[in-house]
Order: sequence, then C-alpha cells, then structure tokens
Amino acid sequence: MEAGRRKKEGLFCTTNPDTLAVIQKNAADLFARTRTNGGDRVTIFHLWPEPGTEGHWCSCPSCRAFPPEEQNRIAINAAADALGAINPRALLSYYEPLTEHRDSTEQAGYITPRANTFRLRCLPDIEEF
Repeated sequence: MEAGRRKKEGLFCTTNPDTLAVIQKNAADLFARTRTNGGDRVTIFHLWPEPGTEGHWCSCPSCRAFPPEEQNRIAINAAADALGAINPRALLSYYEPLTEHRDSTEQAGYITPRANTFRLRCLPDIEEF
C-alpha cells in the first residue's frame, strides 16, 4: 500500500485468510505432483524469493504490524502446513537474511517456523543452477 491505496506489484497480503488459502492450495498442488505410487520422490523443497525482493512485503494496516521476517514466516508456514499433510517426511527451505540490526543468527520475531522447515541465511548463486 502507498498513501492508503493498494498497489499491484506482485506482492500479497500475508494476513488475508483468502491469500493464505491460495498459498496452501497452490503449494499442495505443487507438492502432490511429486508423489508417486511407490512413495515420495522429493524430500526437500525450496521456496525462495526473487533476488532483491526478499524485503518487500505487504504494508496494509494489518500486515504493517509484522516485520518482513514474520510476514515471510506466515507465508512459509502456510506452505509448510500443506507439505506436511501431503508428505510428512519432506522439508521446506526458506530464505531469511540476517537484518542489519541483529548480530546473531537467531531468528527475529515471534512467529515460529514450522518444524518441517529450515532457514537459509544466504542464497546460492543462481548461475550455479
């Protein structure tokens, strides 16, 4: 939001229940495609932001109460819940850089990432892939 008006920039509102339902549905569809009759083919999934966008999150009145790290965790937790229902053995990586005001590797905030997630503090060079 800017000046009280929503902007379409590819961002989503992390506190909107409809948005979280879309994230869970799309994540479940993605994760379900990796299942086979003999078991689970993929055990680690990666959900990373586009380079340079990791700090851009919703700033509506509801989301404004959450810093970028916590908004990221709200979204990742929605996807992690979908993954846990489809493939309980799988893990989900997410990217959360250290913020400049923190000198430790502890996670900031009050929203705890799900047990089936793990945090990356840096992203691999995309050209490596």
